[in-house]
Amino acid sequence: MGSEPKRVGVWLAVAALISTQVVGCSGSGKPGPASKAPSVTATGAPATPSVDVASFSGPVIEHCATQTKSTTLSKLNIATGALVDIATFPAGCNIGNGQFSRPRYSRDFHKMALDSITLNDGHVRYYDADSKATVDVTEALQPSPTGDFGNQQRPDHRNPQFDEQGLLVFYDARAKMYNFVDTDAMKVVRTSPTYMPNFLRPVVKNPEQIELGEGELPGGDSLRVCPSSLWFIDDTRYLRSVHDDAGHYLVIDAVPPPSVERPACSDTDGQRITPPSTEISEAAADPTGSTVIFTVFSHNDIKVWNLYQANLQDPSHPTQIKMSGNILERAGYDGGQAMAFVGWS
Repeated sequence: MGSEPKRVGVWLAVAALISTQVVGCSGSGKPGPASKAPSVTATGAPATPSVDVASFSGPVIEHCATQTKSTTLSKLNIATGALVDIATFPAGCNIGNGQFSRPRYSRDFHKMALDSITLNDGHVRYYDADSKATVDVTEALQPSPTGDFGNQQRPDHRNPQFDEQGLLVFYDARAKMYNFVDTDAMKVVRTSPTYMPNFLRPVVKNPEQIELGEGELPGGDSLRVCPSSLWFIDDTRYLRSVHDDAGHYLVIDAVPPPSVERPACSDTDGQRITPPSTEISEAAADPTGSTVIFTVFSHNDIKVWNLYQANLQDPSHPTQIKMSGNILERAGYDGGQAMAFVGWS
């Protein structure tokens, strides 16, 4: 992410997926000031399909080749560099949204919520990667008439997303109510006039107002953190990028208390955890904040991203992670590959 937040509500603009109707994928990035890359020590390992993704903790990566109509979610083993696939979906990447794309996926990352932007039929759906099928939630809950008679009013369901408990949440614009659906039983287990993902609550200016919306994720001026934010670690800390004449840095900064307005966002604020580098494009951290990874544009080739683990004890010496596959080699500016960290599990 650059100096302006890209992780905003555009993740909702995913077209409904029926049969072969899918969304494309494109992305871009711009190189920042160049500097010499730090020395590296880690080595990579080839991806091992038989590895259980639940057997290790690591970042979940959303990636796709640009101009294709599929998205793959993979989990990175930081210690080995192995990239283990979780699921593939026949819809384009949600470019540049990072952590804001997390509600797009179910708790186990095997389902993807789909909206009705293209069909404009008021239905919400999800794609199940295990059964390789699109499920029309609206039709299951509110079947259309089969003959000439019956309720002819078209539903107006919007902005499907998964909550932290694994329920599919969508907004019913006619009832002005959020529905929480157990997708296994395919039934509404509760309703509420308000909803907002938990990770957003500490960082938005007016959470009560956001909760009363229609499920679109806020961004920009509605957030109390700096525009260069890259990842929310917890309720009190987040990662953002700063820069000076020497280059770009990754910092851990404090989320302002609810009573405090957004700060001036000085490039000298926060704890710097990296040496000066080229532009920092993505970053993620585990829930404790003790493991932080980030990508920078290669000094030698702007079509390439290099992946590092920050050294919190010695910020001048991050460790490079050699990821298996060719994702990093093609993720830079006009490199043909879109990639973002969307979760940590």
